[in-house]
Amino acid sequence: MKIVRALWGNNQKVLKEIPKIPLFEDEVVFVWGEDNFRLLNSLNYKTIKVSSSDQYKDFNLQFYHKLEVLILADKVFQEYIFLDWDVIIDKPLDSKFISYLRKGSKIQCPIYSDYPINYAKQAIEKMRENGINKKQLDDYVNAIDKHLVEYSWMFSKYYVLPNFGFFYSRNANIGKKLMKICKENNISANVEEFALYKYINCSLESYIDKHSPVVMYGNERIPKVLKDYIDKRQTKDLYLRHDV
Repeated sequence: MKIVRALWGNNQKVLKEIPKIPLFEDEVVFVWGEDNFRLLNSLNYKTIKVSSSDQYKDFNLQFYHKLEVLILADKVFQEYIFLDWDVIIDKPLDSKFISYLRKGSKIQCPIYSDYPINYAKQAIEKMRENGINKKQLDDYVNAIDKHLVEYSWMFSKYYVLPNFGFFYSRNANIGKKLMKICKENNISANVEEFALYKYINCSLESYIDKHSPVVMYGNERIPKVLKDYIDKRQTKDLYLRHDV
């Protein structure tokens, strides 16, 4: 099973998350940018250079890179896991881990919610503290706020989404389909998560039963009410955690 990662731009938080040695034997990184390419090669990662340019034209649209990775991975790998750099390994990915995934759906992605009903107000306050400029901030938050209403499950007082820090594919050939959904619906932020929600097109209950991986939760900030609901429907055996 191939482990797929991606690196683009020069986000210092992301660069600090990259392990100093590859954590998996069968791991490959799709890379944008010459500096990123040299960095990963110096750390002995197996790399595939997608572009010499490492910048995205629009802050909101940077996650289109993930969809491009899926399109490329679909062409060469029958089975793979896409992982963000901030996904932490709690125990080795053994044969039991692989068995869990292969017994489940050919598409698996955990769920999360960083999005309470008053998300926009909280996000603006937090992101201003992190120094993001006003135009980027307003565009991003407004896009997220709009798409949450259209492309997420409402549960308790939260908008719930697939969390693309972990994505498992087994002959799903989904990359082009998600890209098409984004472009046809003008999805302009968190594109991979909103597109997957629309592609799967099912209830939250059905999504948990069919597409939520046994091996991890969406992230460590998952609201307790949502975590308890997942636990009622699914017994986890945790190998990974998304430490955002």
